[in-house]
Amino acid sequence: MDEIHTYKIIFYDGLEIPSHNEEMYAQFYLSIFPPEAMITILACLDFAVEDIIAEDALMSEKQALELLVEFYHVEPIEPIQANDMKKLNRVVRTAEINLYNGLLIEINRYWGRNDETGSDHEVKMDTFLPKKPEFKQAIENLRIPLGF
Repeated sequence: MDEIHTYKIIFYDGLEIPSHNEEMYAQFYLSIFPPEAMITILACLDFAVEDIIAEDALMSEKQALELLVEFYHVEPIEPIQANDMKKLNRVVRTAEINLYNGLLIEINRYWGRNDETGSDHEVKMDTFLPKKPEFKQAIENLRIPLGF
């Protein structure tokens, strides 16, 4: 049986952006994908949004979770209060993954996307993104403000 991981996804570039409080927008879910694969999947979703909608398009964590639920069969869960857990850090490549007592894996989409940018990102997209026409339609239907 596959191990089930508990994830928290955020998007935070290290700047103080008043309209984007990372804890307020964080999304939580369960998945059998390991952390390294989940970083790549999330980055590929961001690349797909940029390719299909616009280069400066940025989907929200909620929209990312909706795509994960529909196409990767993750299970959304209620927010977990990580403040009460002791935070342990582990770095996978340059994308930061924070572990909270080994129970909660936090992935920052900003750093994950940056880590996956490179000459092979189109190969990764071909490998990790669904081939169904419904996937492209789901991306096109996202209501995303341009510019970040």
